Amino acid sequence: LLLGLLVAISAVSIKRISDIRDYGKLINYVGIVRGASQRVVKLEMNGHPDDELVGYVEEILNELLTGQGRYGLVVADSEVYRNNLDLLKDQWETVREEIDGVRQGDDSSRLLVSSEKLFEIANDTVFSIEQYSMEMAEKTAGMVSVTALVSAIAFAAAVYFYIRKFFQLKVTNERLEDLAYRDELTGAYHMERFYEEVNPDEKFAVLYVDFENFKYVNDVFGYSYGDELLKGYAHFAMSRLRDKELLGRDMADRFVILRRYESRDELLKTQ
Repeated sequence: LLLGLLVAISAVSIKRISDIRDYGKLINYVGIVRGASQRVVKLEMNGHPDDELVGYVEEILNELLTGQGRYGLVVADSEVYRNNLDLLKDQWETVREEIDGVRQGDDSSRLLVSSEKLFEIANDTVFSIEQYSMEMAEKTAGMVSVTALVSAIAFAAAVYFYIRKFFQLKVTNERLEDLAYRDELTGAYHMERFYEEVNPDEKFAVLYVDFENFKYVNDVFGYSYGDELLKGYAHFAMSRLRDKELLGRDMADRFVILRRYESRDELLKTQ
């Protein structure tokens, strides 16, 4: 789900960035219309008509409105920009009509006024697409920031999850490993492990415990009762072990205990 969200946000961000690039192109071409239309009027008022330049302006205007043409222009989803573009197209039509009038001998003063109005509308159109492009850039930056934040949170969560999982598995493995070295019935260490764990750096004693006549218990009360007796003893003995003290089961009813002690009397009393 998180990966899907990141992919979706990234895809939208890429689309927005592509749109912003296209809006920059729109700004340039509206600027071309603004400059070229003024040049057309200037030429007409000085008796130098340029139909090719007139056609160039109209071609760009039509592509700005429809998004279809050779310049690769797009239709921006901005109501203000689209309204200004419609006004620009209408004002250009007015300028065209007055150009035809000037060519037929009419006074050029009306054409000059119309060209000034065309210039103002072209400016408004440029500003509107610039504003829209800035808004899209800000939104895109926000989405990229959100993507980065979500990614950072996801990364931190993943790291936390896997570190936590690692330590959980480590603890579990240590428990399983410890269980593997313990006697299944009593929970005491097997003798091999008992010897491995012994590392006395203090005053320690080794006690060898053997239940006398344990066979009598099994014969009279049954093996299940005998097992419970051994389990009970092992549980009680392990519950009284201190740090670094160990209990191991040798075999059957025989145990080995490693204990710290200060005096022999204390040791015997404890045992």
